[in-house]
Amino acid sequence: MSKIAASSCEGTRYTIHGVLAERLTDGKCAVAATDGRKLIQVTWNDEHLQPEFPAIGVGSVEAVKGFSQIISTSQWNEAEKTIPESRYKRILEHCLVDETSPNDRVYMSTTNLESQKHTNGSSIEGRFPNYKEVIPEYTVGENAVELGMDPVLLANLLRVLARVATDENSKGVRLVIPTDPRKPMLAEAELDGVQAKAVIMPLNLAPKLKRMSDGSIGHKGATQVAKALFTACETFVKAFNVEDKAERSMKLREAYSLALDALSATGWKLDDPEP
Repeated sequence: MSKIAASSCEGTRYTIHGVLAERLTDGKCAVAATDGRKLIQVTWNDEHLQPEFPAIGVGSVEAVKGFSQIISTSQWNEAEKTIPESRYKRILEHCLVDETSPNDRVYMSTTNLESQKHTNGSSIEGRFPNYKEVIPEYTVGENAVELGMDPVLLANLLRVLARVATDENSKGVRLVIPTDPRKPMLAEAELDGVQAKAVIMPLNLAPKLKRMSDGSIGHKGATQVAKALFTACETFVKAFNVEDKAERSMKLREAYSLALDALSATGWKLDDPEP
C-alpha cells in the first residue's frame, strides 16, 4: 500500500492529500494518488478475493457500486503497517477497505486470524483530480514506443545518477528511448562538468506465439522464430568483430536478448530440459 502513496503531504491542495479508492463501473477496484507532479493509478479485480478474506470480526467484503472515498495519507500509511506477513495464507497480506462504511468515514482492517487491527478515519471532503484525463493514451508504433524495463534495476540506476550528477537546481535525468524495443535505453545526467550515463537492457514484452490444436506453433510461428534466431546469430557474429570490449559486451547482450525473445515467444524457458 505504501508503494502507491504518492499523494502530497505539503498542504498546498486539499483534495490531493489522500488516496482515492473507488469501485469502477466494470466492478474492478481502483486507487489513485498524486502530489500534483506525479500520479499513479492501480486497478485490479478482487472478485476472487472477496470470498477468501476472513471477514468475521474484521469488516464487510461487500462490493458497493459507485463507492468512492478519499482516504487520508496518514490513515493509508497506518493501515499499511498493520498488514501481516503470511507465507502460507497470502490473502492475509491484504487490507480490507469497508465499502459499506458511511460516506464521511473510512474503515480499514487487517487480520492474522488471531487478532484484528482496525483504522478508523474521516474521509477527505472535496473532489479528487480527474486522473483519467491526466493519464495519456498512446498508440505504440504511431506516437509511442514500448520498452520493457526491470523496475528495480531502473530505479537503482536513476538513484545513482541522481546522487552523482543532479541537485535541486539541475535539469534532472535525461532518458533516451530507442525506437527499436530490443535496444538498450540510455539515461544521462550532467552537473558542473560531471557527466553520468547509464544503460539498461530491455525486458521481453512480446506475447507468446499462438499454438495450433496439436500444440505446435505452426509454419508461420516457426518462420518468425527462425528469422529472430537468424538476427540473433548475425548480431553475435558482428559482436566478435568489435574491438572495443564495452561495445562488444553490449552487442553480445543484445544478441543474447534477441535469442531469448525468440525462444520465449514459443513458451520455452531457459531452464526447460529441451526446447
